[in-house]
This record gives sequence, structure tokens and C-alpha cells, in this order.
Amino acid sequence: MQSTLSQMPLVLITRPWAQSKAFSDALQGLNIPPFQSVQSPLFEIKATGAVADLSGVEGVVFTSANGAAFAPDGEERPAFCVGEKTAQVARVRGFDARFAQGTAPSLIEKIKRDAPKGPLLHLRGALSVGDVAGKLTNAGIETHEVVVYDQVPKALSFDALTKLRVTARRVLPVFSPATARQLCDELKRWDIAPTPTTAFVAISSAVADVLSGYGMACSVAQSPNGQEMLRLVAENIAQLHSA
Repeated sequence: MQSTLSQMPLVLITRPWAQSKAFSDALQGLNIPPFQSVQSPLFEIKATGAVADLSGVEGVVFTSANGAAFAPDGEERPAFCVGEKTAQVARVRGFDARFAQGTAPSLIEKIKRDAPKGPLLHLRGALSVGDVAGKLTNAGIETHEVVVYDQVPKALSFDALTKLRVTARRVLPVFSPATARQLCDELKRWDIAPTPTTAFVAISSAVADVLSGYGMACSVAQSPNGQEMLRLVAENIAQLHSA
């Protein structure tokens, strides 16, 4: 049984637990060749306890679904969201959400086109990148920020390490630059080298840049969203079956 599993492509899912399970369930529902998967979140999401005061704020900015999840009630305020999934969470929180194309630059451009008077408030994580508030303020749209959640790094689980060591065919989807750094550091820490049949899948060029800095080749999603990542992971699973 162990020998059979070691020959089956392994998908390592490193998102926080809720997102990992959702991605794993969606992948299992596809009509693709058999694979094994292991969930090993590399960050734990925790509230900082910071109070986000929306009084006097015309709208909010969300660069992640976690930021929206930790927001106070939106009371129908406009919410400028990085992508559709984030907008869905923002709507649940009571915001009038609209969304960009899944990246911080596309969100900044959308906000500049919509030209809200401001002030805006960016509710973000401690590891947020792109200086969204600063760039919007420099563009004439006053934007402040509050760090409402933290991303606490986690080690790869024992189960993940065991399966990585005995499985040569691997698909490693990576959803953020921070996760890319943590994953590569963990692989180096435990002396797990990429095999010729290890496939990294990056959700964006920003993630690909981090992986490239560690010497990891990868395929990059055409659009930075979950559906495109599912398609690309499934494509890599099929390719590994013929490798």
C-alpha cells in the first residue's frame, strides 16, 4: 500500500485550514487522475485585537478575505476588494463590495478609476505587501490602514514531511509570496530537495518571483484566482501521471 501511494502524485496544500480544506475538496471533485493530498498550513491566522473604527470612513479596502472576515459590520459602506472571493466575504460582513482582478496593483488601479473622495481604510494582515494605503494616498485618495490580523508562521507537519520524503511526484500550489518564502525555508530546513517531478504552481508573478529567488521553477496561473489554480494543479497532476 505504501509503495502504491509513493507512486501517486502528492499535492501539498499549505493554506490556512479553512482555505486548505476548501481547495482540497474542490480538487477531489474534479474528474482527474488519482492523487494523494496532505494539508499542512504554513501560517495560522490570528486576530490582532486592533479596533477598526469606520466612523468618518467613506469606504474600506480589503486585500484578502481574512481582512474582510475580521472587519466590523460594514453598514453598506463601499468595499474595494482584491478579488471575487474577498468580495463575497465582505458582502457577508455587510459591505457594498466591488472587486478587482486578484492583485494589489489591479485593486489600486480600480480604486483610482472609481475615484472615491476618501478617506479610505485598508484592513490588512501583518504581512501585507504592496503599500496599498501609501500608493493610494500618493495618488490623492487619503487612505489609512489597520492591521487586524497576523499570520503566524508554522512548520511543515510530520505527515507532510513524511509524504514529501517518500513521494517523488509532487505538486506544490503556492498562494502568496509569504507562503512561498516559508515553504522554501521549510524544505531547506528539512533537507527536502525538489525532484525532477516536483511541480511548483504560483498564483501570481509575485509568488513566482519569490520561488525563482530560491531557485525553484514554477508554472504561473494565468489569472490570480482559485479556479485557475485548480485548473493548473489538475493539469500538473495529469502530466505527472505520464512522467
